[in-house]
Amino acid sequence: GGLATGGAAIRISQTFRLLHPTALLGLVECVLLATVLVLHRSNRLSRRALGIAAIACLAVGVLGTISQVVIAHG
Repeated sequence: GGLATGGAAIRISQTFRLLHPTALLGLVECVLLATVLVLHRSNRLSRRALGIAAIACLAVGVLGTISQVVIAHG
């Protein structure tokens, strides 16, 4: 749902740039989540590593939120 909404927002927005910090953090988070899911499903990720990955994903999400708030609301 988030990817579809983001794709629609990109088409409507006249000022969207892929090199925007929020967009880059979103892409990094998507790649990180996909990598963690693949490693977890293939049983190559220990419980400790899964916990660290969850914290890393949370940190990237928080950075994205802060980036959006700072840039959008100055």
